[in-house]
Amino acid sequence: MNRIQSILLVIFVLSILGCQGATEVKEKNDYGLYPIKQQDTLIPPPQFTEPLVAMDSWAGESVVYLDKRQHRFPSGQVEVAFTLRNPHQSPGVWLEWKVVFYDADNYLLEETEWYATYFPINEIVTLKQNSIGTRVVDYTVLVRTPPQDLPSKNKKD
Repeated sequence: MNRIQSILLVIFVLSILGCQGATEVKEKNDYGLYPIKQQDTLIPPPQFTEPLVAMDSWAGESVVYLDKRQHRFPSGQVEVAFTLRNPHQSPGVWLEWKVVFYDADNYLLEETEWYATYFPINEIVTLKQNSIGTRVVDYTVLVRTPPQDLPSKNKKD
């Protein structure tokens, strides 16, 4: 019986010691507010680091990204063009895409509507879109699987 009591005593002491860190109360600042600790390393979301982002895994595996180009017109608008290819030996795929334009501080300025596009097997497809505003500094192309099945096509767009 002494052995069981000593084991229970050790478990009780360890549980009390283990909970001390969790019950620690942060100190209020001069205004009576509790500070929020800043994250040590800020990891930006992929739309700020990658030019092309798939919204789902199927869309990400359906095409490969070959090239991107950006051109600023004298009026200040930005034209973006990107080239994709369906590398698979299966029928062509439908994907939807849109372009999101950002300013110098990565704030969203404008975004296009979703466009459905057919990607035939092993054919290169170049898509273009222009910004409306002139403060555009960066952009991201979002690609997703269409919400409904679209018919397959035998001809190019």
